[in-house]
Amino acid sequence: MDWQTSLNGSASDLHDTAHDGGRFVTGDHLRRLTWALPEQIANTLVEDIIQGTLRPGERLHEVALAERFGVSRGPVREALRIVDKEGLIQLRPRYGSFVAKLSAAEAADIFEVRSLLLSLAARRMVEHKSDAVVAFLREGTRRLDATVDDSEQFLAVVYRCSMYVTDQADNALARSILVSLARRTLYLTRVVMLRPENRRQWAKGWRAMERAATRDQPAEAEAAMREIVATVCASVLALLELDDG
Repeated sequence: MDWQTSLNGSASDLHDTAHDGGRFVTGDHLRRLTWALPEQIANTLVEDIIQGTLRPGERLHEVALAERFGVSRGPVREALRIVDKEGLIQLRPRYGSFVAKLSAAEAADIFEVRSLLLSLAARRMVEHKSDAVVAFLREGTRRLDATVDDSEQFLAVVYRCSMYVTDQADNALARSILVSLARRTLYLTRVVMLRPENRRQWAKGWRAMERAATRDQPAEAEAAMREIVATVCASVLALLELDDG
């Protein structure tokens, strides 16, 4: 699979995210046409949370959402239940629905699991690599260098590269877990990627990944991915601790 095929063809389920005109759009546009109304509303709410339009801790009012989408409260309630299952909002009996706010401890747990699964995926990718894998990573690192001054474009490339590594592990369960966890922290990752020094550091990490794949070094690829995730985690935790302070 080449870069363009992966970028355009792999975002075929509700959980994939690709950059589109300044927004992070989940799922395939053609599949959206067949979604039920609650799924369409849920998808829009997820986009708003990832973009930061809906802030952590913000209350979601069913009446206001029903008016916004031009529907009754029934589809809105179902949409909120869908997003709740994703861990992106919290339904509190008698109080309503609120955008989830991760604690530093929760974020650390998420990144720990992501590190374990992604580093394993990176090792397997290199163990079973093909010329297409090397070509994809080479193009990915080129695009990261080209977009290092544009945080939104840069994040889109990082996400696509991460999903590509996940796909190469050929483990559906690991992929499902990784995508779900990534969505829970993506809005935080967007914030820390506003810092140019962070983007440069992550581009450096992906270049190490490319070198490991080119040289047939599975252990080095695993270590490179572990370092990439650790760098993101450290920045996110620093942000959360600053907010708590």
